[in-house]
Amino acid sequence: MILLRKICPMLTLVLLFACSTSEKTRKETKSKEELKEIFTQEVRADFTELNVWVNLMPNSPNRFHISGIVKVSENFKYDINFIKLQDIVVQQNQKIIYNISPVVQLDPELSGEKIKIFRFSTTRGLEITPDLDIDKTCNLEFLFIDGSEVYPYLVDNVAIMKTY
Repeated sequence: MILLRKICPMLTLVLLFACSTSEKTRKETKSKEELKEIFTQEVRADFTELNVWVNLMPNSPNRFHISGIVKVSENFKYDINFIKLQDIVVQQNQKIIYNISPVVQLDPELSGEKIKIFRFSTTRGLEITPDLDIDKTCNLEFLFIDGSEVYPYLVDNVAIMKTY
């Protein structure tokens, strides 16, 4: 009995120390960027080319340009046969700088039943507004449409290149 009285408190202490650790236990959570992608990327898009630049060449007007190639794959949310790239919204510091209706061409040779390849660009570029900080990155929101439904695709932290 005396032995049992000595062993029980010792076992209790051993169990308490064994069950606790000095490290905090935390639940695995996804980063904000991962969650944002899960909830906002309604279009299955892959940009094989994406160029954002400002023309700062002498003897020509300073202009903002965007161009690229995007492959859109089929998704249950939209009909791949009717999906189109409608607009590109350029943002900095959570403020809309440009709302662009780009020139868009479907590449029929590379497009198929389950994918569409779009080439897009600004025609002659856009006048650089005072709100655009060409030394910072920008966020792009590509707005795809299928009938009356709009499907956004976000691309964050895009570097603005400069041509001199």
